[in-house]
Amino acid sequence: MNSYQLFSYQDSGGRSQESGGSILPTPHTPHPTPHTPHPTSPIPKPYPLFL
Repeated sequence: MNSYQLFSYQDSGGRSQESGGSILPTPHTPHPTPHTPHPTSPIPKPYPLFL
């Protein structure tokens, strides 16, 4: 009986992690794209931007 419960638990955990892990890395890639242009604009011309 103990063997059966262990198997059922692993199946549920593996499935949940695969679904969540695949969706997380997708939206994380586009995030670093808009972050790069931000520090480049205010660094070269911080004066005209403030005016």
